[in-house]
Amino acid sequence: MRLVECRLVRDSPHVAPPLGSWHASAADIYGQGKGRNGKDKVEEEDHELDQDNDNFLQVTWQNALTNEKMQSHYCMAWLWQCRYDDAALQQRRDATIVSPSQAISSSKAPKTFDYANVVATDEGIFQLLHAILEDGAALVRNAPKSLEDEPAGAATFTVKKLAQSLAGDTSHGHLYGDIFHVVTKRNAENIAYTSHALVPHQDLAYYESQPGLQLLHCVCNDANTVIGGASTLVDVMAAATELQTLAPDLFDVLKRVEATFIKQRHDADMVFRGPCVTVDSSHQVTGVRWSPPFEGPVCTNRVEAYFMAKAALELMVDNALPNDNLVGLDYELQKALRQYANDYTWEYRLQPGDVLVFNNQRMLHGRREFSLTENAQDGDRHLIGCYTNMEETLNQYRLLRRNRLTKDPSLLIHRNAGNNSGGD
Repeated sequence: MRLVECRLVRDSPHVAPPLGSWHASAADIYGQGKGRNGKDKVEEEDHELDQDNDNFLQVTWQNALTNEKMQSHYCMAWLWQCRYDDAALQQRRDATIVSPSQAISSSKAPKTFDYANVVATDEGIFQLLHAILEDGAALVRNAPKSLEDEPAGAATFTVKKLAQSLAGDTSHGHLYGDIFHVVTKRNAENIAYTSHALVPHQDLAYYESQPGLQLLHCVCNDANTVIGGASTLVDVMAAATELQTLAPDLFDVLKRVEATFIKQRHDADMVFRGPCVTVDSSHQVTGVRWSPPFEGPVCTNRVEAYFMAKAALELMVDNALPNDNLVGLDYELQKALRQYANDYTWEYRLQPGDVLVFNNQRMLHGRREFSLTENAQDGDRHLIGCYTNMEETLNQYRLLRRNRLTKDPSLLIHRNAGNNSGGD
């Protein structure tokens, strides 16, 4: 395939999304963009190459065997957004990085949305997804407040309907079902179904592809019989980014040493190995995997270094740890890490009708210990949850984003979602 000419045109037959109608491979066109005299084979009309959405780059290709010609059209605004000069790459890093300045914290709560407004229109769903991608979580209020408010049948549960709007459907239902109930029960097979505290963690870290979003709908949290039990969120990607600055040697260990995550019970035997922290070619954090309750043996000869680095990050994300001095870790660094945990832990007691929606690949969620009074009934604290697939969630976001890009081109790039794929 040979490149014949490039021309700037208007009123192209281009159809969104802004991709060429036909693509040649790099092998097809490498070296074909210049004539024998070394000059670019580009013919420009008199008007300037600008970033107008009405301007298109028309590329004409010729098949070297049949001489058949075909054309591709590329939106100039899209090409401008995808440029890769140093300034553009830095702008992209600034727009995608997850750092403490973007993190939910003790003084910065997740954005709140009204349930009826969210589910009424595509705009409501888009705004909710955008908030989750920017901040890591959002709180939807005024959903049905009890099981009695829910229509009969699991398929109609609020969280499932909301998940279907956000991602097409629920996901990761093999172990706990498409919809699961977080309620205290006897002989629980999972600590979540007890009254004990839950340390900050991600769910299903033993999956290669963890859930994208997690939705937790509070249908009961009786203030008269349930004492304690506040939910917590910590942005672990922001914490890892800060650790990279505070203790680069410890950060380096977490990105090089593989951790083991396991789920083993009578009907499950799942294992995943990978580093706790992943970065891209510019050393920006693109993913963190963190779930202490489900860690298995460490397969490395750097055991001491790994556990020291892990202890450092744990100090940043769990403000309920005892205030003991850790031998081998600089005392002033420990103080800074503990202070970070206090500053960047969001704590909130869910109310009936609340739906907490968060990015499971970016945020750690936890729970404070709670107790039940003598007159407490079964189900006095009851959350209904489900997961979505990250790729399907991002697909829904991008589809809803298309018609909004002309008014707000900045939407083309979003915060890194934690799935190692950047912020496109």
